[in-house]
Amino acid sequence: MCPDTRRRLVPAAAVFALFTWASAGLLPAVPASAHEGATGVVKDRMETMKSMRDDVKAVAAGLKGEQAYDPEFVRQAAARIRDHGGEAMTRLFPEGSMGRPSDANAEVWQQWPRFEALARRLSKEADALAAAADDPAGDGGTAFQALTATCKACHDVFRERR
Repeated sequence: MCPDTRRRLVPAAAVFALFTWASAGLLPAVPASAHEGATGVVKDRMETMKSMRDDVKAVAAGLKGEQAYDPEFVRQAAARIRDHGGEAMTRLFPEGSMGRPSDANAEVWQQWPRFEALARRLSKEADALAAAADDPAGDGGTAFQALTATCKACHDVFRERR
């Protein structure tokens, strides 16, 4: 199979995951007013989430053939997401940093071990995506699906629905 054809193929599961994630409200555009009034660590985490969302959307566009698929960009995006996971993520959630304009809910602190585990898993899944970037129609699509499933798992429990 030629590389151009291979780049356009996307595993059905990856496409399904992306659309599920989008329909669950995990890929909405963030209006400028969403960050209005945010300061300190709350602003930092909102900007971090926006950055990761932008990277996920860009990788998804490549996987869906909406733009050229670039394995090097995928590796870079995955590295940025990895760097936002784990301890870097949990540091953005000091106890009590909820309430407007934050979308974090009290479950973050009530289920801290679960939150920490998902933050670590985010980094692990991002590493897997980077490692599989050269295979978008196979392992890369599967790794992308696992990454977005991790985001969704965290948002389903720890993000306030407004």
